Amino acid sequence: MTATAFPECARPAAHIDERDLELMNRIKAGDFDTRQQLLTCNLLHVLRSKRNYARSGAGIFDLLKAGERGLVHALEHFERKESERFATYAATCIRRHIELTLSQQPPAP
Repeated sequence: MTATAFPECARPAAHIDERDLELMNRIKAGDFDTRQQLLTCNLLHVLRSKRNYARSGAGIFDLLKAGERGLVHALEHFERKESERFATYAATCIRRHIELTLSQQPPAP
């Protein structure tokens, strides 16, 4: 579905690392359109992470909002390491932000 809805997100697996590096360099240079494209292409990670916490008692909107904050955090703080891709780092940041949001909510009565 993502590749159909966002054709710019579809890319061969062999080019992922090179493409991520190119996009991150453009974002660091201040390219807002590239930033939006990378955020849009990685929203699927937010939806997947939200599913893992759907029965936590938190509202879906709260989970999505926390996941989006995690994705933006990942985009702003990602430093390219030899063995780490952006998607891997983003998934970790998304999960952390969702868990932080859940830990700050009052317990259900």
